[in-house]
Amino acid sequence: MIKQYKNRLLAFIVIFLAFQGIILGQSDSNNFQLTYSNKSLINTKPDSVAFWGWANKAGVIDRNSNNILNSIYLSTPSINLFWNLNLSAETELVARISKKSSVFFPRVSAKFDIENFDLKIGKFLRSQVRGQEKDLTIGSMLVSENADPYWGYNLESKRYLSVPLLQGYIKYEFSFGDYILPDSRYNENVLFHSKDFYLQLELGNYKVSAGIIHNSYWAGVTPGGLKLPSGLSNYKRIVFNNSGGSDAWQGERINRLGNSVSGYDYAMSYDFGDFWVQISKLFFIEDRPASRHRSPWDGQWNTTFEFSNSDYLDYVVYDHVNTKRQDSKFFEPNGRANYYTHAIYKSGFSNRNYVLGNPLIRLNFLNNGAVESINNVLVAHHLGIKGNISNRINFSQRITYSRNYGNCFDQLVDSGSCNFEPDDDVELKPLSELRKDSFNLSSQLIYFLSDLKRSEISIALNFDFGDFENNFGFVFGFKTSLINQIEN
Repeated sequence: MIKQYKNRLLAFIVIFLAFQGIILGQSDSNNFQLTYSNKSLINTKPDSVAFWGWANKAGVIDRNSNNILNSIYLSTPSINLFWNLNLSAETELVARISKKSSVFFPRVSAKFDIENFDLKIGKFLRSQVRGQEKDLTIGSMLVSENADPYWGYNLESKRYLSVPLLQGYIKYEFSFGDYILPDSRYNENVLFHSKDFYLQLELGNYKVSAGIIHNSYWAGVTPGGLKLPSGLSNYKRIVFNNSGGSDAWQGERINRLGNSVSGYDYAMSYDFGDFWVQISKLFFIEDRPASRHRSPWDGQWNTTFEFSNSDYLDYVVYDHVNTKRQDSKFFEPNGRANYYTHAIYKSGFSNRNYVLGNPLIRLNFLNNGAVESINNVLVAHHLGIKGNISNRINFSQRITYSRNYGNCFDQLVDSGSCNFEPDDDVELKPLSELRKDSFNLSSQLIYFLSDLKRSEISIALNFDFGDFENNFGFVFGFKTSLINQIEN
């Protein structure tokens, strides 16, 4: 009974804090927003939404039918509780009409901030990896905004902070959080730990950063009632990314406790004045060999150009994703690590039938909560452009091309394991026989109904064509600020 209502209880607590923020904050601050939006998705295939109609939309779209969505977004003022501790909150309520109609909160959170740090509690969107901050990126290979977020907390620095005694030349940034997963997964009562730490070297307009990101599923109970390692001692192992103890499965004692999905993230940027450019590279890590750069080409490249003085361009992003090797040795099939899946945590890197990371990686979601890999061996290129035609008309363009090779098992002529010895008699199919090319395009126009830009109408055209599927969809949108009092 308690498990059945725990998410409703969490929602009630956070929404209560939000309304407390409104009541207490209106007299002291005029930073308050209440926004209504409507969105209609119509596709030539009524049982399938085009890729850029649903990807990176926080899991709010039913991708198996046409959709009509009405949503209310609320952002409360920041109020001072005591000393330098402030409280604010945000929530969004969505009513969706589709094959799976529903009314739900895709996000609801309270934020406490003090000096240089924020603490968020609830459901909130976040994205890991440098270069994935813009709306038109392909989506992070680690935590992205593709799926419904988990309930939890996240403590983070608001910005890069100076390391003491180094005069601002070297700065650091971090986040640290823990989350509760829904019981619709293969294992119940699973927990999710997430953190990152970055160092940045700043020399004038030139900046270089290096970070390590760690995410891990742990604890829980299997369908057969077996309790997986939990408790404080195992939490310490998760935080420090250590091997499991005597209560862990053999593979976790050899490798790492839990299901880790992590990465090394490097970036460098330069501010030219009229525009800013950043290049970043994520080295994807899903097991111990990957942490030693066995698959150096796997991961994600990004280049971002942001224009500060252009009347027509806001930014341009280019992403390159490669997941082919996955720690495979020269005699093994590509994709041996089977990204986004796990032998124990069989729901994989996902939430509510959406991958938690890059949406190009495709999973099959089974009725028992487990997932099967459909396509996680791929090479992709993506371009995103955002700009302005006039003061009242904005445009955006996404162009995505991917070469897809299924998974490692698809390369085996006979069924078996992707992990074998060089003298084993295993015959592999060439990747050229498995290759499927896919193109996903999206063009959007937003027209603001006044110079104040508080109400807008929009239309997006989404195209899918290639070896996966051919689809075409319209997205019609309307958005207006019912209350928009932003403190200057």
